[in-house]
Amino acid sequence: MISRSRPSIVRALLVCVFALCIVACLTSCGRIEEPKVVLLGLEYVGVGNTGVNFTLNADVTNPNSFDAVLSRFSYEVIVDDSKLAEGFRLEDVTIPKHATERVGIPFTITGEGVTGGVKRLLDGKEHDWKLAGSAVLKKGGLYHTFKFVETGRFGGPVGGPLKVQE
Repeated sequence: MISRSRPSIVRALLVCVFALCIVACLTSCGRIEEPKVVLLGLEYVGVGNTGVNFTLNADVTNPNSFDAVLSRFSYEVIVDDSKLAEGFRLEDVTIPKHATERVGIPFTITGEGVTGGVKRLLDGKEHDWKLAGSAVLKKGGLYHTFKFVETGRFGGPVGGPLKVQE
């Protein structure tokens, strides 16, 4: 008959509990659903020292049964196969479980983007756009990076000559 001391039994139980916690954590990670990102539009903020400032507004829906903390949003806006802008948001956003939150991501169209990109959009023609990016979903100490892409078409307004003053 094998006799075990009380400390070795306690140690064995702690190892089992720790192993069960790891298994539970890993299996719950398999059920993480990626948030859904829907582009709502741009909000003009103003002209700054570096260019024209906008906020890209999107609705982010969390389909999970836990509050999702999203961080490190990064994206690029592509119009007619040309990158018009790129941006990022450093602040974390908490999306409650099964809820939708509006998220604003600041970006600036600088230099060539202003004169070339905006001028091209004021031609009265149809344009294809694409928003592509990524964000990190945090759940406890675990991180899951997901990518999102949204596409569409819009009719550009007809504009007069574009003048950029410094």
